[in-house]
Amino acid sequence: SLFESTSDLIFLKDKNLRYIMINGAMEKFFGRSRNDIIGLTEEELVGKDAGAHLQMIDKRVLKGETIEEEDTKALGGKVFSFHFKKTPVVGNNGEIIGLCGIARDITSRKRAEAQLMKNEERLKFILDSIPDMILEVDPSMTVLWANKTALDINPKAVGQTCHAAFPGKQAACNGCFCKKAFETGKTEMGIMHQPDSKTAKESYWENIGVPFKDPNGQVVKVLEISRNM
Repeated sequence: SLFESTSDLIFLKDKNLRYIMINGAMEKFFGRSRNDIIGLTEEELVGKDAGAHLQMIDKRVLKGETIEEEDTKALGGKVFSFHFKKTPVVGNNGEIIGLCGIARDITSRKRAEAQLMKNEERLKFILDSIPDMILEVDPSMTVLWANKTALDINPKAVGQTCHAAFPGKQAACNGCFCKKAFETGKTEMGIMHQPDSKTAKESYWENIGVPFKDPNGQVVKVLEISRNM
């Protein structure tokens, strides 16, 4: 049956919050037989510190709530993360006689998410440390992301078109290498001359447009790297 074949931990508790039924996944997770676990409370099974919060949740369920949340606890010297859902069990007379719970071990997913966050933070630190201006733009030439160098020049760049955010133009720059990268699907590069009508100064920028493609080969974004020469 699904009760026994699933890898999720499934259990029933009575009104005294003692286990009255568990599946094989719970036996395997705790390394204890069904007979050892049935009759125990949460605190008796996992310890006072880890069990206190879970029993508080159980008491809310016995009052009629259905509760779904994620929880991370130290069990047996190891840290585990679970996504669980607990619902009241109603008897023939309409009274709540216990609860049913399903818990899924999401420890591996949480560790992967934590590692991904570290990698993203590391990448952001690297990109923000680069003195070149780096932009991520979509096919409409709207800036989706900008590194610190770019935001130091224009803090409101994200959400604007790249030509409006930096040269301050209403249309794309002539010979825009970023736009060309969208059209060719290849990395495009070159030098662009940018006169500044406000300060009467001129600048020359080395620009590189690197296309990013979806699984179908369609260019969906371009990474624009610009260096003031």
